[in-house]
Amino acid sequence: MENKTAAYFKYAIGEIFLVVVGILIALQINNWNDKIKAEEAKFQILTSIKKEIQANKEHIEAVFPYHNMLRDTLRTLDTETMKTTKTNPLGFWKGHRIFRLRTASFQTAVQSGLMKDFDLELSESLNNLYTSVQFYNDFGQTVSNGIFEINQTTEEGTLHMFNFVKMIMEDVHYAESELLKGFDINLEEIDAEFNFL
Repeated sequence: MENKTAAYFKYAIGEIFLVVVGILIALQINNWNDKIKAEEAKFQILTSIKKEIQANKEHIEAVFPYHNMLRDTLRTLDTETMKTTKTNPLGFWKGHRIFRLRTASFQTAVQSGLMKDFDLELSESLNNLYTSVQFYNDFGQTVSNGIFEINQTTEEGTLHMFNFVKMIMEDVHYAESELLKGFDINLEEIDAEFNFL
């Protein structure tokens, strides 16, 4: 009887051991699968953010020369020249070209919680860049509103337009220069992050 009890006890312990080992193996496989899914999600969102940054960079590079021409031309003119010129002194003005930059991929990363999986330095750098992007977008809206409020049919309105555009082009040049630097830095950091995936 004692031998049977000992045999059953050993058998029960063996069964428990096999169940525990099976559970641990299943948990490990589940953890590996979760890690693979997290890495895939991180790769996808970083790829999307990289494309978004590249598109924003291309947009700024396309308008940067025009905005620099405006800034440089307006620096050479003054209010007296504007008053005495019979032709339209703002003939080179083709409107500002400050358009909204994209932020959807970055917002998705923030809202989905995937930013927590990024390297801390990359997260901070992306936050700084997209803060600048948001400033640029808000600034563009302010500029558009300001221009539409100016009555350009009078000499006084033309002078007001000249002074307004002269002032904003300095800010536009600075903002776009900083954005271009930020785009390059973040693209390099994203590429470095890809090397760790």
